[in-house]
Parts: sequence; structure tokens; C-alpha cells
Amino acid sequence: MACGSSHLVIGCLVLIFFATQQVSSEICAPIDKDINILKDQNFWTFEVPHVEKGCIPFKPPISGEENVTSTCVFYFSLCHPVPSLCTENCGICLTNKVSFWGHDYDSKTLYTMPKKTGGFDPNKKVNFDSKWEYFTLIYEPGELTNASTLSSFQTEITFRCNKSAVWKRSDGESGNNSVTYPPTSVTVTSTEIGVVSVKVVFEYSGACFKGGGGGGGKDDEPSKPLSVGSIMLILFFPGVFLYCVVGVLVNKGAGKTGKEMIPNSKFWSDLPGLIADGFSFVLAKITCSQMTTSRQSYNSM
Repeated sequence: MACGSSHLVIGCLVLIFFATQQVSSEICAPIDKDINILKDQNFWTFEVPHVEKGCIPFKPPISGEENVTSTCVFYFSLCHPVPSLCTENCGICLTNKVSFWGHDYDSKTLYTMPKKTGGFDPNKKVNFDSKWEYFTLIYEPGELTNASTLSSFQTEITFRCNKSAVWKRSDGESGNNSVTYPPTSVTVTSTEIGVVSVKVVFEYSGACFKGGGGGGGKDDEPSKPLSVGSIMLILFFPGVFLYCVVGVLVNKGAGKTGKEMIPNSKFWSDLPGLIADGFSFVLAKITCSQMTTSRQSYNSM
């Protein structure tokens, strides 16, 4: 009998487990939002003036007349780590960009070592907080900011609904991976124990309910994450099909014919009666009635 023996039961459970893992791992999106364009690009970058306790301003000592600019540069990605630019399993990092030039030397641009302000764990579900007109991506903790208190960077990026803010990919041959629209705000705060909180806010059409302006995803189709009910239906019908086909093949191999080839045929034939007995039992308990007329009739059974 298919899924009746212990081996087949274990096999069915293993198949269902891996099917569930595969479906859930492909879902990386807040409910009713379109983030195709955001997660399809390997990484995004944006540049802002120095913020308190963000990247440390650095101006190299240069004699004579010179001009020096120093800014903060962020690199981030959604649903996968930032490739190569940051440390391993980094979701967002921060570096200091210094450009300087003068009369006696060529123009130069220097970058400090990046700080991992938010992590990415491939073994965990990406944490989204989705509301009607915005959604927030909450990264895993970044690098330590205070070893004695085990404090670290905590970074959130919020995308607010603006139907005219349609993002476009910028990672082509001549692209620089820059965000389509600069952030509306970047705030950095710290607690007494050393936790550094970084909060970035963007405007994005895909943050509107059910995708807004579409966000420029693949084929301009908004992503629609599968609901729990959809996943259960996807698993249920193939599971029933597999149960019947494998069960018939196993029973046929055992020499059974006719109705006996149906897996667990006796159970399915008895199921209506078992359901009726269950209803009768529950009804008897609720109404405090007896299911048998006398102890003698029970003993005779």
C-alpha cells in the first residue's frame, strides 16, 4: 500500500518537505509589492554627504592649494548578498569616498575599507515589514560596533509609495549601479551600549499596494508572492497524484487486482462509516446521550 508502509510514508514526507523548502526559498518579496527590479540587479549604490557616526570624514594631508570632497557611499542588495564589494554575506555596506585634486598632482579618488552595516543570511527568510503604502527591508545585524557589549550595526531600508518613482536597472555595460532616485533621508543614531542604527528611505512605485506603477520588473509584470493556501494547493494535488500512481504500481507489483490495487482501499471504503461514527460520538458527548441502549447490548458487541 502506497504511503501505508513506513518506508513509503517517510518517502512522501521527505518529498513534501523538500517541495515546501523549494517553493518557500523562491519567495523573497513583501506581500502585494513588486520588487522584481530591486532584487534582479546584483547591487545598488548611492552617495550621500557625511552623516553622524556613519563613515568617518577623511582628508589626506596635501600641501598647497587643493580641493577635497569626502562623502559616504552605500552598496546594498535585496534577497542576495552584495557581490565582491563588501565582506561575505553582506546585505549593505558603507565606505568613505575621498576625491582630491590640486595644481601639483593628478586628480585621485580613494575609498576606505567598507563597513558591513547589514548582513544577509542565506539560511534565513528575508525580513520584510509590509504596510499599505510602504515596506521596510530589515537586514541581519552588521559588524560589531562595540565588542564589549556585542553591539553591532542595525540597518533598515524603507521604500515608500510614489507611483511616479519608477526605478530602472543601471547595471549595464556603461552603468554604475546607481539608484534611480536618491534617498529622501539617511539617519544614523547610536544607543548607550553602542548599537548603531542606520535607516534609509527611498521612494519607489513598487511600494504601492499591488505594485503601483510596476517598478520596471521583468516584462513589467508585478510580482505576486504565493500565499500559504496557494502553496498548500500546489503541494496537495501533486501529492494526491503521486499517492495514487505509486500506490497502484506497488499494489500491482504485489499481485493485487481490481479494487485491491487502490492504495489503502480498505481504509477508503471504511472512511464514510468512520466519519459517521465520529459525528455520532461527538453528538452523543454534546447532548449527553448514550450511543448504546444498554450494557448488555454493548457486551454482546
